[in-house]
Amino acid sequence: MLYDAFAKRLVHWQLEHNGVRQAIQISKKLVRRNELDEEANMLLMHGFAALKDRLALQLHYKQYEALLNQELNIQPSAELAEWYGRL
Repeated sequence: MLYDAFAKRLVHWQLEHNGVRQAIQISKKLVRRNELDEEANMLLMHGFAALKDRLALQLHYKQYEALLNQELNIQPSAELAEWYGRL
């Protein structure tokens, strides 16, 4: 838990200070550790958005949406769906 909290803070910092590629790397590790962690998935998608990699962003969102539906029979949070919809 401590690692995840530190890594998420580091990703936020990297995104704010033009370390987008590093932020994506760390976010991918967080997602591998817990595929259902919405914050980690959202951070990864923010990284893709910062790189303007629309394809990677769309693919990841759809994969995350399918995983939530398959595993928990739920949809992504309203906040995440709204953010994705604005793109």
